Amino acid sequence: MKDLRNSGKREFFMNGIKIAVLVLLVTGVNLVSFSARADDREDACSETSKYAKTACYNAAKEVYNLTLGKCENLPEDQQNDCETNAREERDASNKICNDQFAARQQVCVALGGGPYNPDTNPANFVKYRDQIIGNTYYPLKPATYTYFTYESVGKNAAKIEQDVVKITRSTREIQGVTCVVVSDIVTALPKNEVTENTTDWYAQDNEGNVWYFGEIAQQFEDGILVAIDGSWTTGVDMAQPGIIMYAHPENYVAKGGKPGKTYRTEFLLGEAEDIVQIVDVTSTVKLRNGKTYTNCLHTLDYSPLDPGGIASAENKYYAKGVGLVKVEAIDGTVEELDSIK
Repeated sequence: MKDLRNSGKREFFMNGIKIAVLVLLVTGVNLVSFSARADDREDACSETSKYAKTACYNAAKEVYNLTLGKCENLPEDQQNDCETNAREERDASNKICNDQFAARQQVCVALGGGPYNPDTNPANFVKYRDQIIGNTYYPLKPATYTYFTYESVGKNAAKIEQDVVKITRSTREIQGVTCVVVSDIVTALPKNEVTENTTDWYAQDNEGNVWYFGEIAQQFEDGILVAIDGSWTTGVDMAQPGIIMYAHPENYVAKGGKPGKTYRTEFLLGEAEDIVQIVDVTSTVKLRNGKTYTNCLHTLDYSPLDPGGIASAENKYYAKGVGLVKVEAIDGTVEELDSIK
């Protein structure tokens, strides 16, 4: 889901070839104390970052060598340029590997060094759909949300995307946990061409926290399915769920000069590594449709897979009883809630 799922479609491409760094490790710290598992491997997060960097280097080396092999079959006067381009692309890809490593290490500092292994015992989760209502900042009641993305923050900024998010009555069981099925369809304007079609799965624990259990993310070009980048499912390839919204985020805001709580919302190494930091619960948001929401939850959402890490964070705002109402991207685009049905 594009925004209700915290922009979970994170892709890592190297020269058009996707590097799937599916190292079979888990990382981070326990998300919540009531579900923590005892484990004193304080360097697990850092070690995982190192393995991911090695896998990234190896993927870049593989593409480089394959390209050199292709260069050998070009006319002799074209081989030098081909090999030079291959080296430049390899170096650029290695820089991405280094940047991701540095960003992951920053995440380790924010989360702590232990392994990421949340306890998702089905007994801790709400079982029946009619009892899964989410929480005040992240309702999971059946409804359809329509968002529009604007190319800039200006008053007359053009709409460039429409995002329709439908919280359905359907459920899917994942590792014994009942998850609500949410549909998220992004359409490019003005041609109304579907560019993303995602199905997300959310669960609610007995404390009222909303968890993210995975997604199937399909990307389209000219009506043709071209990729499913960012897709993951809890339990597949050791993918782990995360909390997408605490029942009481006000307990985790910045205090006494310390930053707000930072936590994972998902984890599949190299594919799904989104991070959230809670900022405050006092923000006021004014939308283009004339509505104003007060006392909104403000979070910073980012991924170490993205260039810049936290420097590329999105600012997200959630209104009580409504959910996500606004997203401000680093490039100046703004996504706003337009209507709920």
